[in-house]
Amino acid sequence: MPKFLRCGGLIGLSCLSMIAPPPAQAQLRSNLNVEVTGIRGNRGNLCIKVFSTAQGFPYGDQGVVKRQCSQIADNTMSFNFPNLQSGSYAIAVYHDANSNGRFDRNSVGIPLEGYGFSQNPTVTNRAPGFGDCLVLLAGSGLTSRIRMQYP
Repeated sequence: MPKFLRCGGLIGLSCLSMIAPPPAQAQLRSNLNVEVTGIRGNRGNLCIKVFSTAQGFPYGDQGVVKRQCSQIADNTMSFNFPNLQSGSYAIAVYHDANSNGRFDRNSVGIPLEGYGFSQNPTVTNRAPGFGDCLVLLAGSGLTSRIRMQYP
């Protein structure tokens, strides 16, 4: 048998390494930047939640991977979420005008405070779904521009 066809002993181990799959690569990570425009007034906080799943979207806490509230300083504000795993996300923003830490709605669920979502879907008689607001984070990063809506 010719030498190049023999694969045994130590040479056999090196032959196996040539056909073994490469080690798993690290997950890609990216930066998510969110720019919120159309903020009315300077009272209260602007709060943002980044969801990785439909569960909990847009008002709950289930599926939230990042959240931040900042005192309103201007009619446009920016948020940066560095080092997120690449993938699909949906973003919900609300203007907590009375600083009570929650998104206020009336008894039938109609918003009493300003809100916004990634992809700026048209909001009619219900909140948009996760799929309506989906953004894909990959590569060097993404900037999502969200326009606030007020009741």
